[in-house]
Amino acid sequence: MIYSDYSIVFDRTGFPLIQLDSWDHSIGLFPVSKYQFERFLVDDEGSDYTDEWYRGVLELNPRRSWRNPGDRVWELFITGLDLDVIEDFLGYLGPEYRLPTLDEWKALLELSEGIAEVSPALKMICNGRSPEPVLHWLEAGLCPLMREGIFERIHGIENRVAGKPFHGLLPNTWAPEELKEVKMDMVQGMIGFRVVRG
Repeated sequence: MIYSDYSIVFDRTGFPLIQLDSWDHSIGLFPVSKYQFERFLVDDEGSDYTDEWYRGVLELNPRRSWRNPGDRVWELFITGLDLDVIEDFLGYLGPEYRLPTLDEWKALLELSEGIAEVSPALKMICNGRSPEPVLHWLEAGLCPLMREGIFERIHGIENRVAGKPFHGLLPNTWAPEELKEVKMDMVQGMIGFRVVRG
């Protein structure tokens, strides 16, 4: 159980990251959501990321109401971004933000079942600090979405992704901890990312 040996910090959008006492980093409890990314788009006014550009991104993975994702939970999370766009988003969060290494990602995966069990406690910690989607998703048990969720980018690894997509997104029997070699352009709409604060 990870009850007493972890802490929660928040990114500038109010989304939680978890840090165990033995870690020198914190990692997002969720893959980056469209809610977070849209905050970046609003705050980054005047950039190349126009409404028209974003509509193109959403063609790969449409928006979904954070209140009622139904059986298409993957549509809550931003996917299909090129690495340069991800770097801009990470820069928006702060200079200490980056993609997780494979070891960091796997360390969170090892804790994922315990994290799901303490979602009510996490919701209490996030109450008053996080936006409503976070509280709603914690209550629904939608974190950390690693044993089933979306493909996720890993720092320094090209053309391979971690994770196990929802069966409704891509039927599979893969183990989430095994890297999958993919043709990025063929599964771009299924590839998201998680943030780490070093």
